[in-house]
Amino acid sequence: MKSRKEFRRKIGRNLRKFRLARGYAQGELAEKIGVKQCQLSQYELGFASFAGEKLKNIASILKVSIEDLLDTEAD
Repeated sequence: MKSRKEFRRKIGRNLRKFRLARGYAQGELAEKIGVKQCQLSQYELGFASFAGEKLKNIASILKVSIEDLLDTEAD
């Protein structure tokens, strides 16, 4: 079983990958999801976790599935 910290890091990497693929700057996506840029950075680095509703909102904005964001096998 993976540690929570590693799990958050992998989700953060997926979040960053999809954000960049969609052409969003950190500040731009942060504004769309209702957080400050520093909070989004914390998500991407795996230093902070976020609630399911936030994850659902992020997935919707990035036009990916929640499963894509949670895919910890892909790298």
